[in-house]
Amino acid sequence: MAEPSTPNESSVVTLADPVIPVDPERLVRLLGAELARIHDADSTGLPGLDLAAVAQRIATHVAEDSEPLTDGAFRGQSRAHLLAAAQTAIDDLADDLDYRVPIRFPVDLSGYRMSSDGSMTLAAATHAGDRHLELAAVAVGLADRFGPAVVAPFIDAYGMANVDPRRLDAAQLLLAAGSEALHCAADQ
Repeated sequence: MAEPSTPNESSVVTLADPVIPVDPERLVRLLGAELARIHDADSTGLPGLDLAAVAQRIATHVAEDSEPLTDGAFRGQSRAHLLAAAQTAIDDLADDLDYRVPIRFPVDLSGYRMSSDGSMTLAAATHAGDRHLELAAVAVGLADRFGPAVVAPFIDAYGMANVDPRRLDAAQLLLAAGSEALHCAADQ
């Protein structure tokens, strides 16, 4: 799979950079469209990663008596509670291989770059996984960076027809339950 070419490094900024002067809605729409394009590519040869595998890995890192989260959308809920809710949601989903696409995992906004001409460059895909893992992580990162109002335009540009809201919710619960453990899940 060919990734976009890297523009001149001096004109490239990462989305994680808190001081880049950008139009947030334009940026998230560009990123949504670019992710949709890349998710349509062939993922043959990449190691598989699905929601259940990520949940299993997180379970080895989340204590039953975990402290409640102190910030974010799930403030006041424990990681163990969020993981249990995610596992229940995952159990209710069909294993649909159509969701196995080239994804970057673990997701870090520094792997998403924008050049001064507005083109997007994404880090190379690392797994053939459920698109919702990457979508949820990017949406959370964008909301943290620019505010929650950018999530709808991001998903709209990606294409709602390619998004299963139940899978996206399950992926978001997984992210909240074990963001630290996700880096470990990718290594296995």
